[in-house]
Amino acid sequence: MSKVFLIRAVALQTRQSKREVAKTIDAFLECLTDVIGGRGKATLGGFGTFRVRRRESRNIRHIQ
Repeated sequence: MSKVFLIRAVALQTRQSKREVAKTIDAFLECLTDVIGGRGKATLGGFGTFRVRRRESRNIRHIQ
């Protein structure tokens, strides 16, 4: 799902303008980024948990 599609769907559900919904979603994403960016964890009940994870790099061979 793209951000544009999400904005359109929420605007239809709430009968708000797309501009208002876009501001709300941007604010939500900024708050979420601030929380998980500081090595925190954000849990939204019934939706999911967001956190930053470190992964080992993978060694991939490009066979030509």
